[in-house]
Amino acid sequence: MGSFISRLLQSFNAIPILMYHRIADLAPGEDDGLCVSPAAFARQMESLHKRDVETVTMGAYRSKMRGPLGRGGRQVAITFDDGYLDNYANAFPVLARLGMTATIFLATGRVGGRSDWQGGGDKALLTWDMAREMSDDGISFQSHTHTHCDLTRCNEAQTSEELERSRKTLEDALGAPVEHLAYPYGAYDDRVAARTRQAGYATACAAGMSEGGAWALPRIAMGARTGPARFALASRPWAETLRRLKCPLD
Repeated sequence: MGSFISRLLQSFNAIPILMYHRIADLAPGEDDGLCVSPAAFARQMESLHKRDVETVTMGAYRSKMRGPLGRGGRQVAITFDDGYLDNYANAFPVLARLGMTATIFLATGRVGGRSDWQGGGDKALLTWDMAREMSDDGISFQSHTHTHCDLTRCNEAQTSEELERSRKTLEDALGAPVEHLAYPYGAYDDRVAARTRQAGYATACAAGMSEGGAWALPRIAMGARTGPARFALASRPWAETLRRLKCPLD
């Protein structure tokens, strides 16, 4: 019981990690619960700016969570999975205008192609030139494996190849260290988490709620049904406390 209370109190000051995918207007008849419209995304980022909330990359997140929490807990980590072209076209201008940063998890073997994996929607993905421009402006790019595979279905050799090739490709292309991973499909198990740690990653993100520590960090999904009230709650430090108490965020 004491251990739970200790973790609960620590979580009260936790930096929430928000998980985005596409930032685009849906076509008529298109259904994508993980897609946020450009107008809604702009409103969300502007609300953070008005509240004087600092956005941090996953590298800064790790450093801050290992030390004293600054700014009275007014910090949030913005993350995007997959690297859709609309992240460059619709999200990046908003972030740049407001002086904000974010982390984009790229499947390096898919850059410049399309999201033709299961559930990906077959949408255009950003190019390396776009990634370099964003990186030069403070956006962090980290690993989403090389092929966007389900690591729980890979053998040991395949898992190592996905983790190591993705990191090397990103570091060679952008010249910045890669120490953070987001599991494709949010799929991981004890073996995958252990292999991720052994491969030298400092953190790994799940795709929702989890209890896996640094190699399965919980994230709060942002989507088409994320209204202003839910966003305001999810982007505050006590969102993690509510999660541990199993309180809904919507």
